[in-house]
Amino acid sequence: MSLSISDAIEETSTNFNITLKVPETMSSPLPMAYRTVHIQYTVPNDKDRWNIVAIEPFILRFNRTIRQLNVHICQFTNSFRQQNSVWYDDQTSCRGSPSMLIYHWAAPSPLTKFQTLNNLGFQLDKSKSIVLSVIYVQEQYVHKEQPRVVFYISSLIPRYHLGSLEVGSKHKITRLSCRLSDYPRLLYSVKPLFSTIKHDWWRIYAIRNRSFGRKIIQPVLDSTTFSELNNSDVEVLSSDIFLVSGDYILGECDDRHEFTCNFLVLYAYKNILSKSSTEHIHYCQQNNYPDLFKLIPKIDEISTTVRPSVLSNVDSSTMFLLICLLIIVIWISIIVGCIIMRRIRGLVNFRTEPSSPIGARETRPIFGQRGNEQRLAAEGDHIAQLDVEHMGLMS
Repeated sequence: MSLSISDAIEETSTNFNITLKVPETMSSPLPMAYRTVHIQYTVPNDKDRWNIVAIEPFILRFNRTIRQLNVHICQFTNSFRQQNSVWYDDQTSCRGSPSMLIYHWAAPSPLTKFQTLNNLGFQLDKSKSIVLSVIYVQEQYVHKEQPRVVFYISSLIPRYHLGSLEVGSKHKITRLSCRLSDYPRLLYSVKPLFSTIKHDWWRIYAIRNRSFGRKIIQPVLDSTTFSELNNSDVEVLSSDIFLVSGDYILGECDDRHEFTCNFLVLYAYKNILSKSSTEHIHYCQQNNYPDLFKLIPKIDEISTTVRPSVLSNVDSSTMFLLICLLIIVIWISIIVGCIIMRRIRGLVNFRTEPSSPIGARETRPIFGQRGNEQRLAAEGDHIAQLDVEHMGLMS
């Protein structure tokens, strides 16, 4: 059976794609029924050092036969290290070799492309191989669905690489706690490996040990701050959480969940420590430090601290409405006051107009003019009378 692996055409001198696809079993079915298939890819040139910067899965939209897709970086020994190989129904993806989970998808989550930032990525060299594991819903001799995963590769060596830490167990454990004992790391993102809809609440905390026995408790991510609009189910952390050897990671879920409480925590580390990254611890599967949960807030305290914020939101909205109503009342009062003032000024002007000095100056010339007219009329009558008498004497 041939393995379907294709290298895409190089876009630039430093970027290219690798596609891993499940081999077809229609033409040559296996002699046994299988539920899981693993596809391995190894760097062809021993001198190459690659950087996986993005992962994009492809499955038929209405297909319901696939349950999970997992991608591991495995560090095989020479006996298992082959160029390309396929095996079926193995419980471990890397055949017991050191491994690191870098991608996980489970139905019915949406299929989205996982893209890193700032050219960060997972290191891949001659000592490591990519293993794609496909888990089907049922065990069959022939599986018609052939999913594929495209890996976006960059040959540029960044200053920092990405690593992963699986916080969880196959058993239904609601609390997990681990202590880091290797290189420093900066937490990058968190991906819940379960359905966030079916969980009431979950949370991840980091406890950092510092000088003089002082412990710094810092929340990493919980169900209240997890972005509901994030279709990829990967939450990139906004705050810088730097952990060193001796610090702790705590994970907790509600006790009414159907699935296990598992998380995939991605972190960044320096390139100088990347030579044997898969040899370090990448699992946190037990509650080794149960007393640490006494240091973090109880879930009842978290719920009560949420209530004042809700009340404060209600009070702020009420205050905003009251301020708007007060502004409207003041505006109406100003308009009514202006109208009343105009009316009062009009009445005052009407009452004081007859006794104004301007009216007195205007009336005086009128009386003087009438006196002159009477005097002129009297003189005219007198002259007319003299004329009449004079005419009588002349006659």
